[in-house]
Amino acid sequence: MSNFIKLPPNVKIIPIDVKESTNRSKGDRVSDTSSATSYNFVVERRSEVLEDVFNNTNELDGSQLSLDEDSGSNLRKKIIPDINLTYERLVSISTRELNILLKDLSKKRRMEIKNTRRTLKNRGYAADSRTRSLIEKEKIEKEIELMNKKKNEVSEEMNVCKYRLNVIVESCDHLLRSLDKYDDAEELKAEVKATVMKECPFADKEIEKKFLSLAT
Repeated sequence: MSNFIKLPPNVKIIPIDVKESTNRSKGDRVSDTSSATSYNFVVERRSEVLEDVFNNTNELDGSQLSLDEDSGSNLRKKIIPDINLTYERLVSISTRELNILLKDLSKKRRMEIKNTRRTLKNRGYAADSRTRSLIEKEKIEKEIELMNKKKNEVSEEMNVCKYRLNVIVESCDHLLRSLDKYDDAEELKAEVKATVMKECPFADKEIEKKFLSLAT
């Protein structure tokens, strides 16, 4: 049976004391979970969340503690008789403190409790990973939505600028053609264009080319 199960959406991930990570024994570190080596997280569950988590595992495999099917909403405060510790506290307690509580128990019982603790922590790390993935996904989706919105705004501004440019070009063409009534019209047009090029040089070569071709 997989140690990773789907938790309800009201699971909240909170960091635990960093000191705990320095007190972990090598055998108690979580394996096969990439986030476990970088993050020390515990799942803070409401009573109904704990109920759902444990009811999905009626019995952990041979080396782990058996969990009651009908533990209900009181499971959060359910006591492990051997060490007078709740399952909630079992997850958050430091390895050093746990070892002190387990020192008078049999080796088999110590392994059972530690395996149960490890299973619950693995579920916490898995829930943390899923939560962080969902948060990151939501963040990226919002960024994409914002970028698309800005893209549309820029596109609209460009359309407005193009329209204004066309109006200006038509006005320039009309003014230049008004010089045709003079004998030296071509010279006057060339002089006007040269003055415009000097005073207001074009950054866009295509627009410059279009301007120079006006009224020809």
